[in-house]
Amino acid sequence: MPPGLWRNVRYVTANGGLLTRSAGWGWHAGASSVEQIEAGDGFVEFSTNEANLQKMAGLNHGDGDQGVGDLDYAVYLRADGGLEIFEQGAGQGYFGTYQAGDVFRVEVFNGQVRYRQNGMVFHTSNTAPTYPLGLDTSLHDEGATVTSAQVTSCAAGDASCMPPQEWRNVRYATANGGLLTRDAGWGWHAGASSVGQIEGDDGYVEFSTNEADLQKIAGLSHGDIDQGYGDIDYAIYLRDDGGVEILEQGVGQGYFGTYQAGDVFRVEVFDGQVRYRKNELVFHTSNAAPTYPLGLDTSLHDEGATIASAQVISCAPGDTSCMPPGLWSDVRYVTANGGLLTRNAGWGWHAGASSAEQIDTGDGYVEFSTNEANLQKMAGLSHGDADQGYGDIDYAIYLRADGGLEIFEQGYGQGSFGTYQAGDVFRVEVWNGQVRYRKNGLVFHTSLTAPTYPLGLDTSLHDEGATIASAQVVSCAAGDTSCMAPGFWKNVRYAPASGSSLTRAAGWGWHAGASSVQQLASGDGYAEFSTNETSRYKMAGLGHADTDQGYGDIDHAIYLRGDGGLEVVEHGYVQGYFGTYQAGDVFRVEVQGGQVRYLKNGTVFHTSSAAPTYPLELDTSLYDEGATITNATLSGAGSGGGPTTGCGEVGPGDELSDTKTPTFCNHPTTMPNGDAPPMGQYFGHTCTSVVLQTVYYTHTSGNHSGLDFSVPARSPLYSVGYGKVMCAGPNACTNRYPIARGAPSQIDLTIRYGSVYVIYGHAASSLVAEGDLVVPGQEIGESSDWPNNDHLHFEVRRVADNKAPNPVPFFSQDLRSYLEGTVTDAHFCTGHFDDQADVGFTSHTQLDERPCTDANDGTTGPIRCEGVCTQYSPNDCEVKNHPDGRREVHEYCSVFSCGGGALVCGLRRNTAAQACQ
Repeated sequence: MPPGLWRNVRYVTANGGLLTRSAGWGWHAGASSVEQIEAGDGFVEFSTNEANLQKMAGLNHGDGDQGVGDLDYAVYLRADGGLEIFEQGAGQGYFGTYQAGDVFRVEVFNGQVRYRQNGMVFHTSNTAPTYPLGLDTSLHDEGATVTSAQVTSCAAGDASCMPPQEWRNVRYATANGGLLTRDAGWGWHAGASSVGQIEGDDGYVEFSTNEADLQKIAGLSHGDIDQGYGDIDYAIYLRDDGGVEILEQGVGQGYFGTYQAGDVFRVEVFDGQVRYRKNELVFHTSNAAPTYPLGLDTSLHDEGATIASAQVISCAPGDTSCMPPGLWSDVRYVTANGGLLTRNAGWGWHAGASSAEQIDTGDGYVEFSTNEANLQKMAGLSHGDADQGYGDIDYAIYLRADGGLEIFEQGYGQGSFGTYQAGDVFRVEVWNGQVRYRKNGLVFHTSLTAPTYPLGLDTSLHDEGATIASAQVVSCAAGDTSCMAPGFWKNVRYAPASGSSLTRAAGWGWHAGASSVQQLASGDGYAEFSTNETSRYKMAGLGHADTDQGYGDIDHAIYLRGDGGLEVVEHGYVQGYFGTYQAGDVFRVEVQGGQVRYLKNGTVFHTSSAAPTYPLELDTSLYDEGATITNATLSGAGSGGGPTTGCGEVGPGDELSDTKTPTFCNHPTTMPNGDAPPMGQYFGHTCTSVVLQTVYYTHTSGNHSGLDFSVPARSPLYSVGYGKVMCAGPNACTNRYPIARGAPSQIDLTIRYGSVYVIYGHAASSLVAEGDLVVPGQEIGESSDWPNNDHLHFEVRRVADNKAPNPVPFFSQDLRSYLEGTVTDAHFCTGHFDDQADVGFTSHTQLDERPCTDANDGTTGPIRCEGVCTQYSPNDCEVKNHPDGRREVHEYCSVFSCGGGALVCGLRRNTAAQACQ
């Protein structure tokens, strides 16, 4: 304030920008500035040399006198160091303290008058100013000073003169960047709102707090009428007891747990919905659509309460880095953390969420688990999501608080289906227009109602703490059987399916059962099955179509009565009584030469007088809880009686490598005749139809370079020779040794037999460990335990070049004869390949590392070509010391060159063998 720029100087001394009160006291001394802010933005700024004398200064229109009532917007610096605001003589509140040298500014910005102390806004006036405006003062005590006074007018748009601020409407709170702090006092009339706005599309406001014992509210809002919380459209209420609530336009929406100082909160608008997050996790979604523009609005109740790290972010359309869509939408009264939903405080069927991802058409599934078995929740497949009640879920699995399992469809119970445990995996899938329910991979029910697309995962959680875990939504490409294996059964109702077996669920009546996916289109074929008991009623046989699970729907049925009696029923009519049966008896209903015949344990006991109607499928009906149909198969279904026309043969010496021209042929065959089913489809295992699938073909993971044997789940696996275990366990072979490709292994198990590796693919368990030495016939693990696809993948890989030779020539003659259909063997019937005659390799020069005893010194070593291991390194040696003192020495040679020499035991004094010692 240059000298001479003061006017109306009364009872004060003016010296440049300094005013000093002359002798005396009272509110009649002061001066006003000559310079004025004529319009637009600008400010008056000043300081003081002391904090113990009373004075006021601020922004004013005109200067009627030197009293305080003449100041429109005044900062009152009290004699006790306190700081207040007066407007036209009326106090506006107490705003803490000041010290000598503090810099005060009263500014007009965008039509609002704001007060600053040391650069920080601490209050905004509710009253609009009248231009022109200048600096006006009133000094009460002798010696009181107003120093460094200046008046500044800002050119339009000059951000260096009046920088844009993060906050507007700052009232009874001090703003410092992204931090708001409640000034002295209490009540829901303090706060501020953001200058930044979300004009449209997606965006969010984010904030934290520095304490958990003072009340404050912040959130997303359209407009800012006042600093009360009723003015905030979507607000998070941080209580002084550490509790979290949601308020929308002043109305409570519920309690949502607790918070701590430093927690990060976000209120966001995504795709037209408003969602609430704490530490990145969505915990609620509003039912009310927002009105743009939207900004951050706050209300702070207690002195010292803070809103910290505040920001407003607008997202460009489609910018997923700014606003990730996430897995869930309509998240209400639950917290979403990836694939995990957890019910917030409270109870009732109004909490849950639905998936953002949808199955638009075709096949697909929703899958989930739960972390507990004592809290109520539902989840399943649904079209749309009108609310979080279970009546809104089209196909729901109800996980009860007593561990019981039910199915609900659009709010109506479909029956009880046993029990569940924490960690069980549930799937509701749509396949070929049907909705099926699975638990741990096993189909236990099929809906009678066709679905309406699109479909997503929908949930409803009743009890506080209830969880839906590991949730996912998967859409399957047309024909992708690795995504959605057809399985053996369709129309599975009230009879859970495990592979080719069915077990009646809780309840009774002729409305439970299933039918086979495969059909016999024409010609000869048969349905075969067994049962585990003679005390429960069930029927199975051949049927044309499957309209329901009643027995009247089965054209040619064998009726296994609960008293052990055996009947034949056709189209619901009894054809006669045929003695008794026992658990484990094998039944067959076959078509041969146009006649339908009934067999028990291979013996025909009845021939139907009715001709069959094609297509035919295996159809069942189970009456009593626990009734079983086991080891079911349908032979002749889809079979051409041999390899697919045009399939290339895989010769004995062919390589099964990725460089060979791919084919989709399912060859060699299903034994004893017919093509193997496509990969991922059910392997029908019976004594007469062991599946030997696809020696060489291409699928999404690359070429399939082995043989797949159909065996019952968890069948014993036996070593095919003398060898060393290279890796055994979950992911134990990855990036180290060859493993089965395609579907992931449950357990990796690769064993080296001399110059080749043998892969026992998809093993369910291993009985050996890395480094173990194995002998022929030694049990080494169990085959896969995959519903609808239990099998052993058997593959040979050469150590030298990792090429995959055709494994068939390495098998024993007995095994090859069996595969060719010329012999049968009870071992193969049970899946137990348990002696060397069945599974042993015949070429010692390629495979065998059989330990033997050296006659000279009693040490052990491998069978080997005497002195002609032509490729050898110390890494190819294995020495194993047994607890009883025996010592085994294994020498692995990549190349053998025996010529006409005999195979002899390796000698300790031999050069190569010596290195192994």
